[in-house]
Amino acid sequence: MSWFNKDIAILPRNNDFPFQVQLLYYCNNWVVAQTRSVIPLEQIEFSFRLGSTADICCDEINGKPLNVKFPHLLIKHPGDIIQNAGTSPRDTISFHYHASTMPLYVEILPKDRYGQFCSAQALFRATMMFVCNAIAGVAVNFFGYRFLFVWDAVFTIGALAATVMLYRAWLRHGGPGNYVAP
Repeated sequence: MSWFNKDIAILPRNNDFPFQVQLLYYCNNWVVAQTRSVIPLEQIEFSFRLGSTADICCDEINGKPLNVKFPHLLIKHPGDIIQNAGTSPRDTISFHYHASTMPLYVEILPKDRYGQFCSAQALFRATMMFVCNAIAGVAVNFFGYRFLFVWDAVFTIGALAATVMLYRAWLRHGGPGNYVAP
């Protein structure tokens, strides 16, 4: 199996689509484990399933079987429950959109340096994606795929803690109506 994740949020935009692509994911000959997942509420995913050794995709979305031939486009909406049913290798390319972060940045970043802060954030995010994906790949090879749940939990809890601290600081500096950047 070959795969890669690429944080493409820093690439220039050439259209007026309101949500910026945050992550590009590609997998070649990926063998799907029979797992259940829920699409996060702030995320929408466009998954182009290019091919498989199976003729029909038997995955379920919200309890309804897909039963579509490869290739196909699967749009995973916020809150969708995905049940991967097949065990045949797949070729997939996915684009992830995170719509919830942009209003937050507009509110909390200084208006006169907004572009500078967004560029720094995108550069930091891209660097961290590169470093963390490399570390996660080594860890998965060492501990197995079950390690992914631990990896995700650690970073989700850390992100939640950072967001709560940011929210409290935002309220201390005036909140929704009177916010003044420090």
